[in-house]
Amino acid sequence: MTGIGRKSVEEARFAPAVLVFGFLLVATVVVRSCDPDSFNHDVAWILYVAAEMLDGSILYVDIVEENPPLVFWLSVPVVAVARALGCAPILALNLAVATGIGLAAWLSYRILRSVRPEGPAIQALSIVGLLVALEVLGSGYEYGQRDNLFVIAVFPYVFAAAARLEGRLLDPRLALAAGLLAGLGIALKPFFLAFWLVVELFLFFSSPHQWKRLENLCIAGTNIGYAMLVLAFAPSYLEMIGIASQVYDAYGNFGSPILLFKTEVGVFLFAVVLFGVVRSTEADRSVRRLLLAAAAGFLVVALLQGKGWDYHYDPLGLASVLLIAVILLGVVFRADSLGGLFRASSATLALLVWVALDAAAAVGLAFGAWPVVGPGAQRRTFVKELTQVARDHGRGRPVWFLSTSIVPAFPVVNLSGAGWSSRYCCLWMIPGLYPPEERFSRPFPYRDPAEMGELEKSLLDAVVEDLENDPPALLFVDRSPDKQAFRRSDFDFLSYFLRDPRFARIFKAYEDLGSVGPYRVYKRSFSGVGIPSTPGSIGKSR
Repeated sequence: MTGIGRKSVEEARFAPAVLVFGFLLVATVVVRSCDPDSFNHDVAWILYVAAEMLDGSILYVDIVEENPPLVFWLSVPVVAVARALGCAPILALNLAVATGIGLAAWLSYRILRSVRPEGPAIQALSIVGLLVALEVLGSGYEYGQRDNLFVIAVFPYVFAAAARLEGRLLDPRLALAAGLLAGLGIALKPFFLAFWLVVELFLFFSSPHQWKRLENLCIAGTNIGYAMLVLAFAPSYLEMIGIASQVYDAYGNFGSPILLFKTEVGVFLFAVVLFGVVRSTEADRSVRRLLLAAAAGFLVVALLQGKGWDYHYDPLGLASVLLIAVILLGVVFRADSLGGLFRASSATLALLVWVALDAAAAVGLAFGAWPVVGPGAQRRTFVKELTQVARDHGRGRPVWFLSTSIVPAFPVVNLSGAGWSSRYCCLWMIPGLYPPEERFSRPFPYRDPAEMGELEKSLLDAVVEDLENDPPALLFVDRSPDKQAFRRSDFDFLSYFLRDPRFARIFKAYEDLGSVGPYRVYKRSFSGVGIPSTPGSIGKSR
């Protein structure tokens, strides 16, 4: 039997396990689309903005946003398809991401076969299966986040780099696809460029001529072209960079050692130790080295972002776990190790790996279905309760959350079908307008409108203008003692805004409906005289 025929038979042997795995993962993605608690807040905002753009709003003009435009541009066709099919945008997005994962997995497999074409196909298939499981099951709540999309997009490039390190000639079509996909992933955030630089620096010291690759030309071309598109079609984004740079330090721990106190960093260090202790084989040497370089690149990206938010470390955790798995798989496929110990062929052991992957996917589906169709559907969260309040009392009209956090306003707006009364996703700018010594002092040193600087006054004017032009049916006021970026200061949103006579006049039309968790809810009286209600009745009636 020829080598090609042997590999085809080998791949066919695992086809049922692969198909079951794919079906279970897609089912998990679909079920997650029905669970409000799985609807990521940033994804919800992105989908809302994409819908507004479809309806004619201009990003960075009608919508104030500090993030680059690519993720919004990519989401517009997803929302358009959802509208055409009459399905929820989150379902369309989740399936689009799953499709992207499938295409990237196929591309990764084809490239991995180029690293060691004479080796067992099942080794490459097992690596890709583990990667897909981590991308879907390991992402959890962060599924569809930009960091999640980034890690999906760049792994074919990582495997292509491993093939190049082996001196293999890649099919130009595979190199082109890997480069374009990685270019899009890296363009999602400026910080992601650091990942590319770290990997290329590693390759440069390993083989100085490696930078002259088609993948690199595609990555560079994609990002240069994207920058030109931003200048041509979203020039106001440059103004937003200037504004964000003045206030965003309130959310950061830039340069602090606390950024290293993450579980993912510990997993990375364990992977480094395992890398040094367990000897590699010819079949996995290059893949191991590139996964180590990729993990280091992901760590640099997380540290550069400087906020210490958990999802910034997800790519690092994924790459570290995958590196550990590849090292252990190398032990499995080593002729003198486990295969002989258990008197089983490496293919049989790999089949056991796929049975474990199918079991993990089944468990993931069960956990995903629990809060949707099982007894877990009865559990209550603020997102579910606030969504119900917005439906019952907002009835499709605009709402507004006075909060420095985007959650839970999004996804409450998406789930309830309500509108949104502001050009801002949340009041994220306010904490940065006060230096730390003022931000955490007691009592809080509120400024009157006449005392405000230009940026703070423009924010206040914009908020009032939006409330006058599109009065919300409901106001949700965050009264948590631990507000985002204010932490445990005694800052109060109503105390802040009621210092402005225009806001005070607007607020007179609102009646207190009670509380849902840390959120006080106020309903607008369209007669201007208020609606009789019993404070606290919302929380008691649901």
